[in-house]
Amino acid sequence: MRRAIETMFLLLLASPAQAQGWSFEVSGFLCKPPHDSGYFSPVGSADRQRLHFEVRYNYEDLETVSAFAGWKLAAGGEIALEATPILGLVAGATDGLAPGIEAEVTWKQFATYIESEYVFDLDAGDESFLYTWSETTYAAAGWLRAGIAAQKTETYHTALDVQRGVMAEASRGAWLLGVYWFNPDRSHDGVLQCSLAYQF
Repeated sequence: MRRAIETMFLLLLASPAQAQGWSFEVSGFLCKPPHDSGYFSPVGSADRQRLHFEVRYNYEDLETVSAFAGWKLAAGGEIALEATPILGLVAGATDGLAPGIEAEVTWKQFATYIESEYVFDLDAGDESFLYTWSETTYAAAGWLRAGIAAQKTETYHTALDVQRGVMAEASRGAWLLGVYWFNPDRSHDGVLQCSLAYQF
């Protein structure tokens, strides 16, 4: 199963950008936990109308690859909601099934985004876990947004169950660069995370 998911990841990255009706994003997250070695997590996604595909590595767990499919739903006007229920397979250090949701609410320059999934571990049921990422931001300019972020993850551990902190993201053309600083008030549990994404 892991090899099949890795193959899907390579096909996604190799997809032609000019494919009619499709949009793509490739991104990477570099994370430095306080008591562990740093790691890199690549992510690729493809969208066509309401259809959404996503492939990740080192995301749900280290040395673990995951692949998701979902269907986008949208509603609202000035206050807009977009939600994408997703279902994925996870393979590697953790093998499992992962239903979840990605959702965003926007109002003027404000946005709240949440991504959450529950990983049912197929090898050991008592190792199943909830993963959640959320951020609330204000777009101070067309190219800059900043705010607060939080996550509950299994890729690293600190004394806190939920990592929380501040973030900022700048964009130029199709590029986006983000910096996240979790637990800034706790010197022994501080986590620095950077992201770089390209949309086409």
